[in-house]
Amino acid sequence: MKRFPNGSRVCFIGDSLVNENLIVSWVADCYRENFPQEDIRFFNCGSAGGTAEFALNSFEDDCLRLKPTAAVVAFGVNDSAIWALNEKKGMERYSILKRSFEVYKECLEKLCRKILDNNIELILCTPAPYDEYGPSEREALKGGYALLSEYADFARHLAIQNKYTLCDYYAETVKLMQTEKLYGPDHIHPMAHGYYRLAEIFLKNQGLKIGEECDIVQKYPEWNEAVTNYRKLFVAESMVLRKPELPVSEKLELARNYVMQNEDFADDWRTKWFVELCKNYSENRERVDELAAFAEEMYVKEFLNK
Repeated sequence: MKRFPNGSRVCFIGDSLVNENLIVSWVADCYRENFPQEDIRFFNCGSAGGTAEFALNSFEDDCLRLKPTAAVVAFGVNDSAIWALNEKKGMERYSILKRSFEVYKECLEKLCRKILDNNIELILCTPAPYDEYGPSEREALKGGYALLSEYADFARHLAIQNKYTLCDYYAETVKLMQTEKLYGPDHIHPMAHGYYRLAEIFLKNQGLKIGEECDIVQKYPEWNEAVTNYRKLFVAESMVLRKPELPVSEKLELARNYVMQNEDFADDWRTKWFVELCKNYSENRERVDELAAFAEEMYVKEFLNK
């Protein structure tokens, strides 16, 4: 992997591991420290609950509006329907897992082609592994580690077959898991140290060295807050509305209907979160360009000192 040249605009496209903005923050911090005279900009195109299918269908509305020169793509855990390992049995579970894998393969391949067709440099990543065997107060899903390994194998196959640049998060993280605790209690999402290691893997592949571990969000607080506010719009689409291909007017109607139907009956954290996402979506979706521009403005302020 070559490092990004001066003038690059790099979108990280993925699920909640990208949406968390820690990996993007560490990568941007490394470029700021090592190439202070260069104008290299990083953008978060991660959505909690995101899949390759969602990214494919929202690509023009999400990634392309940022005018990227490069895209870093990482999907797998949400695509895998890993939840079925616990909730379904027998042929029903097999059918769900098989169908999910087929959709992932088809959509990831189409997403990669769409990126390249828009003259954007592609870096394809394997998903991070499922931490099935690590210590945790929550019971892990049996078979989760093996399931995600199949998704990593396909990403590698796709990269090799098409000569795409590859960052193998899966293989490198598996090695680190032997000696370090990287994951939180749900076995899917890393702790802050785990995100640091994922960013380190990426930068190492580019021949770069990550900075000393610290609270990276507090190092760039205004940009991180702006990114969080901007990405909430796409999290609402990936987690609640689930129809990114619809016109904005129809998605706004879906969001308003969700609030009307659920606000007075939200008695669990997930529904309450979804209601808040849809409220925010209804109020701010038509300001998406403004919010994206403000996030970039904060990046320029905190990373480029302009």
